[in-house]
Amino acid sequence: MHIYPPERTTHHGFHGHRYWVEAPCKLTGEAQADAVLSRYPVHVYLPRNRPAAETPIVLALQGIANPWHENLFILPTLLSRGIAVVFVEQPFAGERGFAHDKPGDILEQLARLPDPTIAIDDRLMERVMHTVSRDLHIALNIARERHGLTSDKVALFGVSLGALSSSFAFMRDGLGQRLLCTIGMPDLYWFAQSFGGLKGRTAAFVDALIPDFKLPKSLMPYRNFIRMLGTLTYGGAPAVAANPMTWIDRVGPDRRVRILAGGDDPLLDPDAAVACAARFPDGRAYVVPGMAHGGEDGGFTHHVGNFLATQLGDWSVR
Repeated sequence: MHIYPPERTTHHGFHGHRYWVEAPCKLTGEAQADAVLSRYPVHVYLPRNRPAAETPIVLALQGIANPWHENLFILPTLLSRGIAVVFVEQPFAGERGFAHDKPGDILEQLARLPDPTIAIDDRLMERVMHTVSRDLHIALNIARERHGLTSDKVALFGVSLGALSSSFAFMRDGLGQRLLCTIGMPDLYWFAQSFGGLKGRTAAFVDALIPDFKLPKSLMPYRNFIRMLGTLTYGGAPAVAANPMTWIDRVGPDRRVRILAGGDDPLLDPDAAVACAARFPDGRAYVVPGMAHGGEDGGFTHHVGNFLATQLGDWSVR
């Protein structure tokens, strides 16, 4: 692993430190693809009004195939309250992906893999979960060792798939004291079911009609992604290993889990989010009427800001 010296960056008037990390991972088994997936940025933003050793930290992940900077909207809320923010890029997103001109489009990311026949399955999801957990630990160590952020007040914040990845690190690997999920949740099975929805069922029907040998190679990533959703929903051994809820017994009443869901979210069933939260000793879900899956429909960024301010209020500067 190699961490390059930081560069000073400025976004929306906030000054931060950008690190470039090279941490080898074998996600696809194809050398050229894995080289891209092994390199990613980590951005650290510090508040000005608090000693570093007393400063809480939020580790933030974005949604599926979305670049890290889609989370920049949380900076004013957290920095003004004396809380540091560390952004990590997930695999198949932004500078760590293959379709820089198509942010948020996971199918386009998969279609542009160097080898379109690379297996997209539940084993890949398991490897991604382990890799992102490792990367969150690397990012936290950067914040601690290079910026003196040694407080044990660490929260994981994730949007959509980022909520699932954060949950894996929180539940399986014990990272952080608080888990804050927005338009996503810790249960891989329910998330895959919700995410697949009608499109997934339609694609699965088509999948059953068209054999592999009749399908162009360029369409294989699309088919494999749909198959992966189905496998994750019904769960083989890799799906069990990738599901954060497998380790729910590691989350005691001293570790808080909160979920923010949208009442009009077409990708995440709000009832499933409420049921998921109820399984934790200190879990709670909030459903916002009219809020959809990100964007500005239903005031997404406004509600997320209020959610963070409320859930981290006792960590804020008085």
